[in-house]
Amino acid sequence: TWNVRGQYLRDVIYANGLFVGVGDSGHIRTSTDGVTWTARESGTTASFFRITYGNNLFVAVGEGSTIRTSPDGITWTARAAGVTGIPLIGVAYGNDTFVIVGSAGTVLTSPDGVNWTPGTSGFMDQINDIAFGNGTFVGVSGYAYLSTDGIDWERQAKSGYSWGITYTNNLFVAVG
Repeated sequence: TWNVRGQYLRDVIYANGLFVGVGDSGHIRTSTDGVTWTARESGTTASFFRITYGNNLFVAVGEGSTIRTSPDGITWTARAAGVTGIPLIGVAYGNDTFVIVGSAGTVLTSPDGVNWTPGTSGFMDQINDIAFGNGTFVGVSGYAYLSTDGIDWERQAKSGYSWGITYTNNLFVAVG
């Protein structure tokens, strides 16, 4: 979490020539240089936890089953999650699929970021974050969870408790 002119942001992404940060109370900020930030209207006061970009679309997720999408990071549209009241905690894009993870093993998948199919990881654990790389989605909490399609998940041996994960340079890195 970091503060941009009095607004706490929880996640940031750089995609399509734009930094987009999401955070508490529905705050979305954009920047072309990472220094000067502009507030954007999200249409919600629900806090956002994570953001991703894929298939020419930004997808932000948060509390109360909140999903917002934007083709440009500026204009945002509410999307129906197909579940209610579930905190949506992590989001990733890979294999032509958006995948959202949330509390109590909640998983949502979408080919387009607009229409979402609810499912479950098969485990009651809350997955704290998700990343995609090398053909695999990896979710983290006290365990690591693996899936190639975002629908069928395999829980790995218990590791340390992780809050975030990313994939870069052929390597998954989890923090916690």
